[in-house]
Amino acid sequence: MDIDSQLVSVGDQVLDSGPEGIVFDTVGEVVDETGLKIWWDLAKEGTEFPTLSDASPIRLYVESSKVDYPVRGRLILTFRSGETEPTKFIEDLDPKAGSVVVDISLGNLMEGGKPLEIEVVLRHDSGETSGPGLSIRSVDKRDLLDRIDKLRDKMSGLDRKQRTPSEELTRSLMARCLEYAQADIENRRAGRAETMISQIEEQLDREGYSWEDPPRESGGRVYIDGDGLVHVDGKPFFQRGLYLVREAEDIDELASLGFNTVFAVGDDDFMGALERADMMVVGPGAGDNMTDYVSLSRVRKRTEELYGHTSILAWYVVDEPSLRRVPVEVIRREADLIKMIDPHHPTLICDGYPFRGLQYQELVDIASPCWYPVWKQISVTTSGKCIDEIARVVPAGEAIWYVVQAWTWRNVRFPTPEEERVMTYLAIIHGSRGISWFGYKHQDKKSLRAAGDDDPELWAEIVRIVGEIRELEPLLMVPRVPARVSCEGITRVDWCPFEKDGQVLIIACNPTKIATRSNFEVGSLDGGVEVLWEDRSLKVVDGSFEDEMPPMRVRFYRGRRKT
Repeated sequence: MDIDSQLVSVGDQVLDSGPEGIVFDTVGEVVDETGLKIWWDLAKEGTEFPTLSDASPIRLYVESSKVDYPVRGRLILTFRSGETEPTKFIEDLDPKAGSVVVDISLGNLMEGGKPLEIEVVLRHDSGETSGPGLSIRSVDKRDLLDRIDKLRDKMSGLDRKQRTPSEELTRSLMARCLEYAQADIENRRAGRAETMISQIEEQLDREGYSWEDPPRESGGRVYIDGDGLVHVDGKPFFQRGLYLVREAEDIDELASLGFNTVFAVGDDDFMGALERADMMVVGPGAGDNMTDYVSLSRVRKRTEELYGHTSILAWYVVDEPSLRRVPVEVIRREADLIKMIDPHHPTLICDGYPFRGLQYQELVDIASPCWYPVWKQISVTTSGKCIDEIARVVPAGEAIWYVVQAWTWRNVRFPTPEEERVMTYLAIIHGSRGISWFGYKHQDKKSLRAAGDDDPELWAEIVRIVGEIRELEPLLMVPRVPARVSCEGITRVDWCPFEKDGQVLIIACNPTKIATRSNFEVGSLDGGVEVLWEDRSLKVVDGSFEDEMPPMRVRFYRGRRKT
């Protein structure tokens, strides 16, 4: 709060916990033609607190958008609760500068747990401004449990009738959501439970289990094996993906460059272009807003409209939920419900590393950490550490796809081509079996720039890397094994063998700015190793070979195991 702001206190302190399940509803903020802004300090509509003491005090802000024109006037708060006469609070506002902050304690305002309505009016020289109203109510836990029992009884009656597959899914989703509501009641989230229960009651009363059949059945092209490898049409699929692709006319060119996945859906032209180019798309999931039955129904409708497209690869459940501190159980529910709607495609969560997103990554089929060390001025070696951390917390059969930085803020440099190459191959060495680049083209260049249209040199390097991965894909699609890290002084080399059908590929990376020489113990090979794309070979002696590793350099060695 600004030191020159005026603080106003209203109401009495809550002396005990009071009623449980306190829910706030407001329309948000009000801004009038003079620039006066009035708003409640609540995260969103439907904000809930376990008890009245947890909720109190609430805070109202009255602000002016004009720095030299502080808020002045008469603030009138009207409190309405039950059948009693409204109570008014009147305060003359005259801060030195800045805003007025009103702290409202609820101790004497919600007696008996009755609903409370608060009206806000500011009278000033230019007239009168009505602020956003606020309603506060408590939710009866026992009543909610009774309503759940009645809903289950009603569903038992409907269960006697024959159901279509779509109606069967509706029934299963409702039953699961009632389980969530009951858990919310037990965990003092009664307001969220009440919303879910009310919406299911309305759905059952209006339509029962009825649901329009999807336009096409969900395809079964995609699955993940027990080693965390994605397969499409029965073949191993190393995802080479790109964010920020929006135009159908870009699809053919990107496919010809070796990309096989985009992270966006579009209109019929866009989806048609993907299918013609045999490119895949990660479709939108729930975001972090699927906390009630109405939002679930919206997500279901959108998912069913898309899942029949042969280009659908996976569902993007949510993007970086840790930034908004979304509760883990909310994301777990969303991921589970999407799998109920479409069990034929994997789910994916993208979240940051290293300290925030680990708890979300095990909730889905594909963990997709996004880690951008360059603009944070952090060592690129953390790209490998990122994958190691993720691999430790996710199940062995979960796929890992790394998101590489191919963007920057307006006044921050892009990664160099060398840094891009090192970050990409460190991720692969440490176990990523898919690589995505963020991103291609960004519409608002005032805030964010993308490599596809703002850094030709970096974009050319990304295209080169994509071509290499496409060529190496048959050997890259093997189960994760721990990376080898050779350290000597301040130098290091990260490397890993990839072995399949007698062929051995070694990828090695020097992520430091100091040249070094490294030894690679690879066991018995038939002859030496070919250094790919360098027109030279090396001898393998007693199961190992050595090579120079220039700074910020990746090298590839290929040999054949002795039979």
